[in-house]
Amino acid sequence: QPLGVTLNTIKKLEEFESNPVLLKKELMTNPYVLTRISGFGFKKVDAFALKLNPELKVSKHRLRAFINWSLTDIGETIGHTYIDKGVLTTAIKDNVRECYDLMSEFCEEDKQSEKPLLYIKGRKVGLQRYYNTEFQIAQKLIEISSNSPLKVTEENINDGTKEAEEQQGFSLTEEQMNVVLESLGCNATSRSEERFSRNAETD
Repeated sequence: QPLGVTLNTIKKLEEFESNPVLLKKELMTNPYVLTRISGFGFKKVDAFALKLNPELKVSKHRLRAFINWSLTDIGETIGHTYIDKGVLTTAIKDNVRECYDLMSEFCEEDKQSEKPLLYIKGRKVGLQRYYNTEFQIAQKLIEISSNSPLKVTEENINDGTKEAEEQQGFSLTEEQMNVVLESLGCNATSRSEERFSRNAETD
């Protein structure tokens, strides 16, 4: 509490670490763990972290927290599961410039980690957890496609899409919907336009 961490925040942190001794140690070492809590944006946590420990201004803890927050924000608000490396490096320069020179070393260490934060392929960079989810979905689609004939109807598509959106907590963009339709061998453009037209009328 003397550090400005409220009891309510501590309770939320306990979801990630129930041992109070380990929690305090982690918080003192890397206050960026606070970004795990919903409602704690990077800037708010960054201000607190630098107040607690100014040496974190140039650190991999700070760089990792920003990258994770930035890619998560893009995924949740725009729907993109990866971005061009240039976009990410620009964001780093604009927000945590002091950490920019640590980027190459951070990426190399992350690649060797048992639980890497990033998935990088060519110019594309995204969160490993997003890649894992997409890979599992692709494998499931392949399994369904190979095991049984898929009867595709407009009702099936609409019901399946609605269910998936409710489970994920966000709606597919028009581009994402087109990919779904194309994978089912449908007329992506017309179907997608019909769907988004209906949504617009409903809204």
